[in-house]
Amino acid sequence: MRKFLRPFVLGVMLATGMTAGLRAVAASALDQVHRPFYGYFLNNSAFDRQWGVARQYFDTCYDSELLFDHSAEGTYGVYAGAGIDGILYLCPYLYISSLEAPKAQEMFSYNTYNGRVTKIGMWNTGVEEMKPTDMTYDYVSKKLYAIGYEYGSKLFEVNPETGLFTHLCDLQDGATLAASPAGELYTIGNTGILYRINRQTGVLTQVFDTGLSGMMSLQTMEFDRGNGKLYWASNCHSNDTYDVQLQEIDLSDPNNITMTQLGPIGINATFMSMYIPAASSF
Repeated sequence: MRKFLRPFVLGVMLATGMTAGLRAVAASALDQVHRPFYGYFLNNSAFDRQWGVARQYFDTCYDSELLFDHSAEGTYGVYAGAGIDGILYLCPYLYISSLEAPKAQEMFSYNTYNGRVTKIGMWNTGVEEMKPTDMTYDYVSKKLYAIGYEYGSKLFEVNPETGLFTHLCDLQDGATLAASPAGELYTIGNTGILYRINRQTGVLTQVFDTGLSGMMSLQTMEFDRGNGKLYWASNCHSNDTYDVQLQEIDLSDPNNITMTQLGPIGINATFMSMYIPAASSF
């Protein structure tokens, strides 16, 4: 379990006359704990029948702040989204009824700095039945990727300026997607196995068994480029609760990969499109 400097500890250290250097270290440690991350709630009891883009912090991830009320615009929902330098790119569906498949809508961006919403264009995978389930941005290749499902999982490259999806390869498994700081793509499917993706061939290499299952497409994950750890949010049917649980996966030692449950995100919620800004971005 990680140990952090809590506010009352920091106050005691400041009151006892520690040096300016130690103050800086303590403040830096506290900032690392109280770091924001963003995403899209399909539902959250804390929002009273509203849904949309929200912000929360790693040390209080159950306490979410709704930033953009998407429910005010109609019966939309978002499964797939990713952030690029403070801008969230999101692919919404329109829900008409339980008897009809959700329909693709205009891809849009949300600026986490000023709240500006910009319509981009209709996202298009080339197959009407294909529904993207997660997205990620690779800062090494400088490309936006998406994963989707239609008779099997598929990997796409996404043009963030037009919403066009280009099919790269088919995958044997996978519903969520994250690019590591080294530029490698990872996915987790319904079985809870973490895989590394070969984006040229679609071959999956098993990396870690989380021991959880039953997530379906209700999951999202993202690497923190600051500490290199993977953060995974999912509604795990095999867990003690159906709440979204935030997991921290440390891949730094391939022979001793560890996973720590940090707590629930929201209240009776479904959370998608996770984005973790770099430490210098907030």
